[in-house]
Amino acid sequence: MYRYKRPAFDALCVHEDEVDQLPACGTLLASNEMSRVQAAIMRDGDRSSWGVQYHPEFDLATIAAIISTRVQRHLDEGLARSADDVAKIVDDYRALATNTSRPDLAWKYGLGGDVLDPVIRTLEFRSWLTADVLPYANRHAA
Repeated sequence: MYRYKRPAFDALCVHEDEVDQLPACGTLLASNEMSRVQAAIMRDGDRSSWGVQYHPEFDLATIAAIISTRVQRHLDEGLARSADDVAKIVDDYRALATNTSRPDLAWKYGLGGDVLDPVIRTLEFRSWLTADVLPYANRHAA
């Protein structure tokens, strides 16, 4: 799953639900202080399923939209001090989404290529398709 990724990387995370236990066929691939299970693979014979709890498919515009709907949650968790602070975060993420070469905003939020570069952010999909889907499809082609 992590071919071409650095051993430690940043990812966009928004959890409403969380997997905290794996099935017997599961292998833990990644974890951090936010979640014990950030990524896993489940294998059953020649079938497998890869899963991550972070969101490589989300871009900054999507995260801005999500944050804008969770103002109170940001306040309750101490991630912002006021609704105006949350609105500023949303504005900044939207601005960075339209121009990822804004070093002022990237630095302010600690965002680098792991998040800003869509190719790097979504490498898990490429790895999954290359390592799992295509070989499976080739083995089962009619």
